[in-house]
Amino acid sequence: MLSDNYHRPTQLNAAHTAFELISLDEARPRVVGVATIEPYSELDARRDLHAVFAASPVHALAS
Repeated sequence: MLSDNYHRPTQLNAAHTAFELISLDEARPRVVGVATIEPYSELDARRDLHAVFAASPVHALAS
């Protein structure tokens, strides 16, 4: 759906940031979605990459 949207912060702190996605297309703006963004550390990224590559068929062939 193509539309004009705006994001509005609802909570900003060290633990996470939360936003509402507001649709501006209609006569009365309305909330059409929400998002919560949590910190993602390098350690988290390494753990997730290790899990993905360990489960891949290429890794199984190399073993």
